[in-house]
Amino acid sequence: MTKQSLMDALIESGWLVIKSGFDETYFRFWAQNAKDCLDFVFGQDSIYSQHFRRLIQEYSRQHFFAAVLLLGQIRLTLSVNDF
Repeated sequence: MTKQSLMDALIESGWLVIKSGFDETYFRFWAQNAKDCLDFVFGQDSIYSQHFRRLIQEYSRQHFFAAVLLLGQIRLTLSVNDF
């Protein structure tokens, strides 16, 4: 699976959080999986992982959407760098 595919999957799985009505359990599950993935792909010290960790420290809709936007930006950056 490519890095772009991983980002797509994380963004898509964010829909579960929305469909759950922003249930905190879904948010925490999604956030942990996304954090683990970013840490694995880019390393715990990467700017992506660090910024994502800061966003998910507090459960809120604003932080969720900011985290999803960050994943989208990472995805875009990866696709641009492939050219």
